[in-house]
Amino acid sequence: MARAKKIPKVSVFNWMCTLLLCSIPGVNIIAILCFMFFAKNPSKKSFAVAVFLWSLIVVIAAALLLFFLPEESAELANQLRQLAAQQPAVIPAP
Repeated sequence: MARAKKIPKVSVFNWMCTLLLCSIPGVNIIAILCFMFFAKNPSKKSFAVAVFLWSLIVVIAAALLLFFLPEESAELANQLRQLAAQQPAVIPAP
C-alpha cells in the first residue's frame, strides 16, 4: 500500500500574511499569480485559483455591463458622484 503524501499545514500567521498581500492594490495581482504557480501547498494554490477566477468573473461582468448598458452605467456613475459630493469632507484631528 502506498503511503499518503504528507502535506504541511499552513499556519494562521501564514494565512494572515497571505491575506495582507492580497489586500494591497497592485501587489495582490503579483502575489496571486505567484501563489498560483509557485506555491507548494495545495490549499494555497486552490485559494489563489479561486481568487483569480472571482476577479476574472468580476472584470468580465463589469465589461459586459459597460458594453451592453452604457447609458445606465453612466447614470449610475453620475449618481455615485453626486452622493460622494454630498458627504462632508473628513478632516483629521491634529
